[in-house]
Amino acid sequence: NNSALQLLLVRAMSSHDPCVTRFAMPSSLVPNFLAPAAQPIAPTIAASLPVPAPASAKGVLSAITTICQDAQEVSFPASGAPVNVAVSGRDGVDYQNNSALQLFGNMKGRLPEGVKSPRDVAQRLAEQMVACDSEKIIASTEVAGPGFINITLSVEWIASRLQTIVLHGALPPPSVKSKVVVDFSSPNVAKEMHVGHLRSTIIGDTICRALEFCGHEVLRVNHVGDWGTQFGMLIAHLKNVFPDFATKPPPIADLQQFYKDAKKVFDEDESFKKVAHQEVVRLQGGDGVARNAWQQICQVSRTEFEKVYSRLEVSLQEVGESYYNEYIPPVIDHLEQIGVATESKGAKVIFPPGSKHEQPLMVRKSDGGFSYDSTDMAAIWYRLLELKADWLIYVTDAGQAPHFELIFLAAKAAGWATDKQRLDHTPFGLVCGDDGKKFKTRSGTTVRLVDLLDEAVSRMRLELSKRVECAKLHSALMKEAEHLQQLVGKDVLVQKASEGPSTEHISKESFVKAVTVLGKDADVASDLFDSWDPKESGTIETMALAKHLTKGPTTDVTIDIDETARVLGYGAVKYADLKGNRISDYKFSFERMLDHRGNTAVYLLYAGARLASIIRNSGSDVQKLAAAGHVIELKHWSELALAKHLLRFQELVEQALKTLLPSAICEYVYELCNVYTAFYKECRVIGSAEESSRLLLMEACLRVMQKCFSLLGIGYLDRI
Repeated sequence: NNSALQLLLVRAMSSHDPCVTRFAMPSSLVPNFLAPAAQPIAPTIAASLPVPAPASAKGVLSAITTICQDAQEVSFPASGAPVNVAVSGRDGVDYQNNSALQLFGNMKGRLPEGVKSPRDVAQRLAEQMVACDSEKIIASTEVAGPGFINITLSVEWIASRLQTIVLHGALPPPSVKSKVVVDFSSPNVAKEMHVGHLRSTIIGDTICRALEFCGHEVLRVNHVGDWGTQFGMLIAHLKNVFPDFATKPPPIADLQQFYKDAKKVFDEDESFKKVAHQEVVRLQGGDGVARNAWQQICQVSRTEFEKVYSRLEVSLQEVGESYYNEYIPPVIDHLEQIGVATESKGAKVIFPPGSKHEQPLMVRKSDGGFSYDSTDMAAIWYRLLELKADWLIYVTDAGQAPHFELIFLAAKAAGWATDKQRLDHTPFGLVCGDDGKKFKTRSGTTVRLVDLLDEAVSRMRLELSKRVECAKLHSALMKEAEHLQQLVGKDVLVQKASEGPSTEHISKESFVKAVTVLGKDADVASDLFDSWDPKESGTIETMALAKHLTKGPTTDVTIDIDETARVLGYGAVKYADLKGNRISDYKFSFERMLDHRGNTAVYLLYAGARLASIIRNSGSDVQKLAAAGHVIELKHWSELALAKHLLRFQELVEQALKTLLPSAICEYVYELCNVYTAFYKECRVIGSAEESSRLLLMEACLRVMQKCFSLLGIGYLDRI
């Protein structure tokens, strides 16, 4: 409060070191009681101030829905009927207002004079929609069928919205700012992270990115398993293997093996088992030596976890199970006092009202110990009442759905959560191998995530190295095209067609032979030939060869192969996880995820790099074009199709956060690449009369594409 802040500031000022130069605090950080009185801005200065960039942009569907709501309220006040607006799939129609039929039913007996059918209702709504459209978003409305209103957007308005994207980037939809706790990743200390943790980490990070983009306060919580009876076993084993651990950090190279070794001794040695139980008591009692050992084990795990997080560029705040220990007893006492927790066979349990599960939550065992249920109840209490979060999201495997249903119901029964707060369990399916079974190595062991991620990068590095060598050879052959064609002409295969002229083909063997005569590498020549997509017969037409030799290579030989492989490899693993419905299982396949064709991150990143290359090769500064007054004109059908898809970006972000399905972003950006490709095939850009307009359109496309890549966390490359 202000009085407390004032006291702190007075103390700080009175103890100020005269050797330290004072500085002025930004006015936004100065409390009201210390801020100078606001001075009016001189008109000449005010006129020269830049117009602030917009913070958000309302989605087109939301904007159309608002117009329809306003029109309905004016035409049929207090109708009580919902407004139903949807994207239209019909040619020439963008949206459809489908409210008239239900509104007619709701208003029977109260309809205005002259309104006798749903079509009459629709006609009145359509007329009023035009009157309520202050931004001139709608070009036309048309009543169709029994009462549907077809809506076509104004091309001029679409173009003006695209201009905003060029100037300010892809903006988020407006939203009521909330404090959101996202609980994701959550590996167990002293155990390897497995592919289930990979899914939780990737999905949780994407949800966080979307929330942060929309301006929410996001707490990225890593609820690591850093407490429990297993730590007695691990501490005892640490003391046996590394007796000087207190002065020398234990060189544990393989945590998984360390855990297995400790478990083996625990299962086979009764005396060790007793020591392990004693260590648990010491740890829970706050013994300094036990706590030190525990912290060292946790630190080794953190170092291993960070290897995964740094590769995925994911940030989390560790708030492990141990953090809630001190809260568990008072939380359980409170639950008992309000009658939510009751006794059953010596244990304290919760049967939440409305639960469909026979198994209750056990918040205190009959021996007085605590369980995961105890920790999770303390955690949800802390997040709702101490952190005062508006929205909790738990990203775990689908098998934990019953547990979180009980936790949420118990929190509501205790009065901690109300209808104003949103509680979501965000489940996901398994990662499977090609056999459809749980993903493991060939030997049947769990796959190390670091090895899995690095394998993707290694494969991409090999592929890129081949492409760069092929591009270099391609460039060299272009300089000797005439000589090469003379050499391959000696081995031309003539294929006679049943209709039309015969065609001349060249085989890979003949091409490689001719290239080696020129002193070039045979293996690279073979790879180059394959990159030109030969026919099933393994040949290409000599005319096609001639075209290839007049066209430059598609791979940029100046790229940093290691960095490009890193972005493509890690991005490919992320995107493969995100593109499907998260609830479904998915098959992990390097071959599919690293393919540059189809719905993969590699394809998307290549599309983005090609787009950036075209803008770069134009030699124009697109921002200067916009500043100079050049505008987007949408005359060709493919330009308009691309423009309309770009304007659906805000709708897509809203949908992704409403459903917590990152696949919505993947579907949108993949379709965007396809729509852009169709536009580029139809419309020449560089050297056309519409060059400035089309460059601006491409810049808007690139800005939206980059934002989608950022939300998915797959990186961006402007050269490949």
